[in-house]
Amino acid sequence: MAHATIYGLAYMQYLNIYSFDTSPVKSREADREGSRGRVRRATNGKLARGRAHDVKIRDEATMKRWNTRRGVLSIVAMLCVAAPTVGWAQEFDPDNFAGKVYAQDLATKFGPIPRPAMSFTVGSVVKNLANEAWAQMTRGQKTIAAKYGVKVDMQATTTETDTAAQLAIAETMVGKGYKIMVMSPITNVNLAPAVDKAKKAGIPVVNMNDAQIANADVFVGGNQKDLGAMAAAYMGEKLGGSGKVVLLEGVAGAYSAMQRKAGFLETMKAKYPGIEVVATVPADYERQKAMDATANLLNQHPDIQGIFGSNDLEALGAVEAVKNAGKIGKVVIIGVDGISAAYDSIKHGEMTATADQFLEKVGETTMEVALRIAAGQKVPRVVATFQTVVDKDTMAKFGRM
Repeated sequence: MAHATIYGLAYMQYLNIYSFDTSPVKSREADREGSRGRVRRATNGKLARGRAHDVKIRDEATMKRWNTRRGVLSIVAMLCVAAPTVGWAQEFDPDNFAGKVYAQDLATKFGPIPRPAMSFTVGSVVKNLANEAWAQMTRGQKTIAAKYGVKVDMQATTTETDTAAQLAIAETMVGKGYKIMVMSPITNVNLAPAVDKAKKAGIPVVNMNDAQIANADVFVGGNQKDLGAMAAAYMGEKLGGSGKVVLLEGVAGAYSAMQRKAGFLETMKAKYPGIEVVATVPADYERQKAMDATANLLNQHPDIQGIFGSNDLEALGAVEAVKNAGKIGKVVIIGVDGISAAYDSIKHGEMTATADQFLEKVGETTMEVALRIAAGQKVPRVVATFQTVVDKDTMAKFGRM
């Protein structure tokens, strides 16, 4: 991977040197201009100017050969530089990890949660706490931490798209030397430098839900692809196997967004061929963006019968647009997460259902795993948490009234 990066950067430097400007010039004698090493060759053709060299191109055929070569080199350079990042992101897939343990089995396999002999602080980096989903997870962490006499330094970005700000937060926290860290990255790669620094400092990293960290010690969370698949199955049955539906996507590049989309589309195609997915549009896990996108979709496709929001905020945004169009009760609307606002909407017959991740429990399990790792226990690479679709008829069963 390191060699690929070096070769890629070398190619980029090569392209930077030979960035051709094909303006016509008069013939002139070859000479060399000092330290810049500018080379000029006599010809009646065109001069290709670069930072380090001026090279004369004799005819159009030669120019075409140069441009083709440069295009190929550009592609090679991009692939070489991208390869390490792509590899980093794809080396680990918690959804398909074979050696996972389920959260409810931790006590059976490893005994009770170890109580620390001395208090310490866990550093926790999450996403936007204005999204109740993340607030639930942080609440779960704090509940277990308080129960076992541990402190939590919890910090988050103000949006679910500001990858640079989240990295800055994480790197600062790593520098504080916490005993263990919890990280919930926005994308699979944006916290990579902070994770590397934590590893070098001997700080274990627990990856909490959603986007995955390839070299974290443990991943705790739900199966993101299954969330999309179970939403598709529920919608397919509600629509009787036919109709037109749309998908509101999450943040581009986020593991959860990609997996939920894949699970939804693959399930629809395989099990409900009579259902047409007429559009998939980004909404970045944001309510307002989802409302605006849904309003546009309803104008373009007034016969939409189902909407899958990649999180509950998107589904709630879709509810507003559907309500404004006078179509509440005529469109099946499903979200993901299980936040309280979603359940309020379900109670009022607006949202139809949510693929609930029981996120407060995810936070509790994450802190439990952190305490076990801090005590020296070898927890399996993936700890899977419970999730299921919940609607108005099953809310009481899962304590969501």
